[in-house]
Amino acid sequence: MNLMNDEDQAIYKIENLKKSYRKKEVLKNINLEIKRGEIITVIGKNGAGKSTLLKTMMGLISYDSGSIKFNNKEISSYGHSLYKDLGVILEGQNNLYSYISAMDNLYYYGGLLGLKKSEIKEKGESLLKELDLHEHRNKKAGDLSTGMKQKLGISIALLGTPKVLFLDEPTLGLDLISTKELIKKLKGLSKNHNISIILTSHEVSTVDEVSDRIAYLNNGEIEFCAHIDEFKRKFAKSKKVISVKGLLRNEREFISLKQSYLNEVTKIHIDEKSNSNKILADLIKYKYEILDFSLTQNELENAIINLSKGENE
Repeated sequence: MNLMNDEDQAIYKIENLKKSYRKKEVLKNINLEIKRGEIITVIGKNGAGKSTLLKTMMGLISYDSGSIKFNNKEISSYGHSLYKDLGVILEGQNNLYSYISAMDNLYYYGGLLGLKKSEIKEKGESLLKELDLHEHRNKKAGDLSTGMKQKLGISIALLGTPKVLFLDEPTLGLDLISTKELIKKLKGLSKNHNISIILTSHEVSTVDEVSDRIAYLNNGEIEFCAHIDEFKRKFAKSKKVISVKGLLRNEREFISLKQSYLNEVTKIHIDEKSNSNKILADLIKYKYEILDFSLTQNELENAIINLSKGENE
């Protein structure tokens, strides 16, 4: 007996998906499920097949074999009705008409969706308030900051009450504060409105903060797909660094350690095979002044690099 709630079921289910351009196989036997209300980031090198995968999921290009089901129904059977359930921002601010106001952009795109003007006004103003844009609704889109343009694009994408939001590099070009604000809003949309968000990004900090799961696409195949914490646990091999004041002497405990010296500080680089607690105890025993003890690299960045190099467990 299946006791799974509707909210727990997959909004997208992809099975054995293949796509070739001429003789080049771009997607090879892709299997992937997207859960309702989750944020999943598709990562991979340039040319890995990310854009092709997303475009097949949006019904923009056909595929050779396999299946893509949206709400348990093959996407090819939807026709244009599929797009009322999808919000898409593939080119960021380039989707906007810069010479008309933010609100007029909403009226224009809402009209394309077949919404009444009263509906657009009510929902558009509600979205602008939720995304902190309401006071700027009468400004020309071209006069908005980059972050505001991104949020306006998201407002437009949400006009049709989509179940899934596709975002391509949503924080590209944003400053730190705008990035943090946008990430917060995206997480709120996912949690409060049960919208599934599928995004691509090369900005590791964004991926780390916003994602529930990561799908790593390499050479047309999904090599790994899991919760972001599991991804980091499996592939991150961040080295620890202990910084001490001055040069190390000739104590035998430290002879085999990898060291670097700059500006009167010695950095001791500890790999995963070494016992960092023992090294710290030895440094204290010999009365070294310990300045810092940290990881050399962001865990997610480290995991992505190791996976791309094939350095699995």
